Amino acid sequence: MNVLFTPGNRSHVASMLPIAEELRRRGHDSSFLTRDAVIEPEYRTAEAVKGAGFPCYEYSGYYESDVSRLLPKVASYVRSKREVFAFLSSIPFDVAVFCNDNSALFDRLVIAFSRREHKEVLLVQESVRPAHRPASLATQIRRRGLSAVAAWGSRILARCAPPGAFVRRGYGRSGCTMIAAAGDRFRRQLMRQGVAGKNIRVTGQPRLDGTMKSTPRLSDNGDGKTERVLLFCNQPIPESHLLDRLFVDLVTACDACDNVRLLVKLHPRDLPVDHWLRLLPADAGHSLLEVTNSRKLDECFQLADAMMTVASTTSLEAMAAGLPVALVNYLPISWHLPYDELGAALSIDSACTLKESILRLLFDCSVCESLRARAETVLQDELYLRDGGSAKRIVDFIEERLERS
Repeated sequence: MNVLFTPGNRSHVASMLPIAEELRRRGHDSSFLTRDAVIEPEYRTAEAVKGAGFPCYEYSGYYESDVSRLLPKVASYVRSKREVFAFLSSIPFDVAVFCNDNSALFDRLVIAFSRREHKEVLLVQESVRPAHRPASLATQIRRRGLSAVAAWGSRILARCAPPGAFVRRGYGRSGCTMIAAAGDRFRRQLMRQGVAGKNIRVTGQPRLDGTMKSTPRLSDNGDGKTERVLLFCNQPIPESHLLDRLFVDLVTACDACDNVRLLVKLHPRDLPVDHWLRLLPADAGHSLLEVTNSRKLDECFQLADAMMTVASTTSLEAMAAGLPVALVNYLPISWHLPYDELGAALSIDSACTLKESILRLLFDCSVCESLRARAETVLQDELYLRDGGSAKRIVDFIEERLERS
């Protein structure tokens, strides 16, 4: 058996390498398909793949990304399809593996080629998949109107050329024949969206496996120290001005609290540190411990007494580290994490409650203990057993599927 991994970023590589190593232990061949020559440096993966000792096919042909494009050009799609299919025709593989089947046109083209050649396609859930907030009636009407226009456009397009990978269908619904879900919550979510249950197996997530066991914290929320550290993990959103405002509000709130320090961990795709520091007035920021894009997340967890974010996988990792978690829920964005509804995270519903929420999160022992107790249930539902066996379960899934085919 020969398995072809197609990572879209370094996080995908971290999820895929344990699977490739397990395949190698069982005598199967693994290779990786990268496109470093045509993408931004922060998404390049070939170096990590080669460092792990796996062969790497590097695509360097015509590349047209459809990210953030309202109306992709039919001509560029046809050319991309022709060149990607020609490149893939020389690569031997039985199974193609992805961590995202919806974002990049290139990935969807590889899936389309694999399905045309009757090969299995496995989606390994990359991380937490946020839910969508219920839309207002006006928004629903607007979306229905846009959907009607999109359907009309698709019919026109279909007359010109078969749309295939040209159309995004949503995460988990772009033609994968197998889906390895990190936890049962995502399996249920996919089935509600019409994905057949027989194609989904709950396996855990290799990148988040083994190291994600909950770490007991002292019941008094500290070791007698008076100063507490709040970790804020930023999560880029299209409405970047909202995050600018949130950052200033958060620093202001921490400045107004006694014995509180703020540690800000930026996302890898975030704006540079200088951008955030320039937002602050000259007399603000005395509570700011650090704004960093280089300090490792584990180090941030060790420094912190609690964690806050908008909607990010880091909230799960913080729960597993034993930190009480708060979610900023008042930004007008469509996606969210439901942990506050389950009692596993403190919901911050207004900028006016930032200071109060910070104090409760850092100093109210009853709140912290309640959040930690409910966090374990969330972790089990999101990340399954966290026993180090995710990669083995995924390879079992692949082998069983190929034996039946």
